[in-house]
Amino acid sequence: MVSTPSPHDPIRQKLDEVTRQFDELEQQLADPTVAADHQQVRVLGTKRSALSGIVGKYRKLQQLEAEAAEAQQIIDTTGDERDPELVEMAEAELPELRQRSADLMDEISNELVTADDAAIGSVILEV
Repeated sequence: MVSTPSPHDPIRQKLDEVTRQFDELEQQLADPTVAADHQQVRVLGTKRSALSGIVGKYRKLQQLEAEAAEAQQIIDTTGDERDPELVEMAEAELPELRQRSADLMDEISNELVTADDAAIGSVILEV
């Protein structure tokens, strides 16, 4: 069983930071004064493009986790509000949602490491 992610997880903090940067770039690109400067549009567009893949995956991860939390809430419902058919569907769906979330988190983590490695660039070592 996959544990509930901690909002204080360093990877999530990094992803939140990257998402904020992406959103700031989108706002800058929407600014008419920036749009008039083709050089700035090119630089900002390149930065935005570099972040868009990982931000899209992170947003999909957040969506999957929200769906898993909703399914868990349906399962945990008690009393008159409990719908046996809905609970059965949620119980069937929850493991898949958790697995998809875990797989996507692994993919995102690997992508972050690869991006950090790419940012370092080539190193030549002379002995």
